[in-house]
Amino acid sequence: MAKLTDKLDFQGIVDSVKSVLNPDAMVPEAEKGDKVSGEMVDVMLLLKEMEEEHNKLGQKLATLNHKLHSLYKLMHVEGAAKKAEDSPKDEPAAKAEPEDKEE
Repeated sequence: MAKLTDKLDFQGIVDSVKSVLNPDAMVPEAEKGDKVSGEMVDVMLLLKEMEEEHNKLGQKLATLNHKLHSLYKLMHVEGAAKKAEDSPKDEPAAKAEPEDKEE
């Protein structure tokens, strides 16, 4: 177990995980010959790229939502205008026929 703890830099791993949780933290450089450190740096870089892509997709989704809302409003307004055109104009009420009076 002592050999393992000598090879692994636990504090470095903890610091790397902390920087993953805080994406604004700088990505540390991998130490030469340390495969674990190299893999962690690769994972951190991928996470950073994914976060940037996620933010871009969020912006695109917001734009799409805005356009759909505008389209809905346009359809609603045009639909209401068409319905108003198609409805019969106010016509005077038909004259009631005189009722037959029985004598």
